[in-house]
Amino acid sequence: MIRIEQLLSRAAMLFPDHPAIHDGSRGVTWSGLLDEADTTARRLAGLGIGAGDRVVVLASNQIPYAALYFACARLGAVLVPLNTRLLPGEIGALIERSGARVALVDQRLAPSLQPLPAGCQGLLISGTQTLPGYTPLGALRPDGAPPAPAHDSDPVAVQMYTSGTTGLPKGAMLTHENVTAMTSSWLLELHLRSHDTFLQVTPLYHVGAMLMLMSCAMSGAKMLLLPEFTPSSVARALSDQAVTHTLLVPAMIRWFLDDPVSEGLSFPKLRTVVYGASPIPVPQLQRAMERFGCDLLQGYGLTETAGVLTTLRPVDHHHDPAAPPPRLASAGRPVLGVQLRLVDPRGDDVPDGEVGELVARGPNVFVGYHEMPEATAEAFLHDAEGARWLRTGDLAVRDEAGFIHIVDRSKDMILVGGVNVYPRQVEDTLRGHPLVSDVAVIGIPHETWGEAVLAVVVPSEPPDEPDAAIRQLVRHARTHLARFKCPSSIAFVPDLPRNAAGKVLKAQLRAPYWADHDRRI
Repeated sequence: MIRIEQLLSRAAMLFPDHPAIHDGSRGVTWSGLLDEADTTARRLAGLGIGAGDRVVVLASNQIPYAALYFACARLGAVLVPLNTRLLPGEIGALIERSGARVALVDQRLAPSLQPLPAGCQGLLISGTQTLPGYTPLGALRPDGAPPAPAHDSDPVAVQMYTSGTTGLPKGAMLTHENVTAMTSSWLLELHLRSHDTFLQVTPLYHVGAMLMLMSCAMSGAKMLLLPEFTPSSVARALSDQAVTHTLLVPAMIRWFLDDPVSEGLSFPKLRTVVYGASPIPVPQLQRAMERFGCDLLQGYGLTETAGVLTTLRPVDHHHDPAAPPPRLASAGRPVLGVQLRLVDPRGDDVPDGEVGELVARGPNVFVGYHEMPEATAEAFLHDAEGARWLRTGDLAVRDEAGFIHIVDRSKDMILVGGVNVYPRQVEDTLRGHPLVSDVAVIGIPHETWGEAVLAVVVPSEPPDEPDAAIRQLVRHARTHLARFKCPSSIAFVPDLPRNAAGKVLKAQLRAPYWADHDRRI
């Protein structure tokens, strides 16, 4: 078994003076990143952080964040990256549920999180300024001695939160083998080498960004970190920084293609653009292929699979522009080490060409959800031999060439720009408003984000001014939920369609909005 920290120590040995990461403020070599990770590990060890302890990080893309992945691995601790777009109350609840002993936070985010849960020490991930309740990480003496890691076990390395269908966030636990096995398989698709430069735009709390960080460490490639995405900053970086590879979600690609700054620039060094996390319309994909003038590589997967299950490889994108093949709208074929099945509700295999739930197994599949045994049990299907298969919750068809075409979801999850939104949480929030008698939340097509959140509301009484009532409900949602979870539109109806058991027929609600769309995910 390969451990995460071994990726960094090997890179530092093979490429000690090669640039490792530049975050816009400073750069560090691979040997320098190893020193920084080791210093961070010793500072945390001085606080008593060791094997199994949870360490939360809430920060923008920066070198100390990247170093923290390797520092925690060195200690045997579990890194818990949190989404910076969540509201303070949501973040506080996750910190408490994770049982974290330490939270490393950006200076700008720390004031809104006070006080942290009891038993969790606040550290500022960078800088020297102090805040009540927080100590700068750099102010701690690196006196602790990290224990020698045990190489005869495969402990949890990273815990990433992903909401469930009930709306209750679940901490997906990824082991060292999950992460490093996925990285090895992914590099066979990405073809990243030590002299390459990877532009990292998506946030380091996302599983895809973690995979790219590990890929750079395993290959020795340089990572150029941007703190946030803007089309112009990405265009300039691709043009001026000799970037060879990057990862962009479809919404980013759309904004990039429409940005006037990018139109006047060329990208002579760019070899591969990776995309994924949400569907992309084929016409937009064709436009991207023409504009970037390089290979495109799609990755489909879940947080629970350390990032990727299938890829649509560059060769799969080649086609006659006048007759795009069906595979362009597919999720591709399995990566090395991943086994996939399509099953019916009983768990039996369905033949090619028929719809079934996609289930997966492989060394990259997570071990379970933190302190949620029932949710963990529900996540897996056991075959006749007792092997565990992860239920993806996605309904798909496999064609005769082995390409997986995702057609719908067995769960009600909504994907807004690649970020999971679960209706139950939104519904519970809206039900707390006196205007709402009943509500169902669904995903509807959105040209940029893939899907948008629509709340179908049965009002407690017909509103005199529907537009004013809609504004009230949107404000109510934004007070209690992160912006990306809130409804972008609200429809008032006299009642909701239900089956004999009283369950809302969400497929019936969705049908009119998706009638002209072949791909419903």
